[in-house]
Amino acid sequence: MNFLREYDITDEVIEQIRENNDSSIIQSVICNEQNVGKIINYFKEINIEVIDELLISRPELFTVDISKIKSEINKYNVEILVNLINEDINSINFI
Repeated sequence: MNFLREYDITDEVIEQIRENNDSSIIQSVICNEQNVGKIINYFKEINIEVIDELLISRPELFTVDISKIKSEINKYNVEILVNLINEDINSINFI
C-alpha cells in the first residue's frame, strides 16, 4: 500500500488502514491501485477533506469504479454532500 504515499497519505494512515481492515480488503485496495488513486484525486477535486478517515474506515469505497462514484455523487448537490461528508464520514453512505 506504499503507493498511497504518492497521494500524500502518511505512513501512519497506511498503518491504520492495515490495522482496521481485513486482509481481503487490503488486497483489493492494492489490486485496484489506479482506481484508488483516481478516487483520491477526485475527492480532492471536489474538496472532500476526510480522505484519510475514509481510507481507514471505508477502504472498499476506493475499489468501486470511479465512474460509478462520480455518477452517484452527481445525483446530489455536490457541495452539500461534500460538506456533509466532511462533517460526518458516515454521510458517504448516501452514495
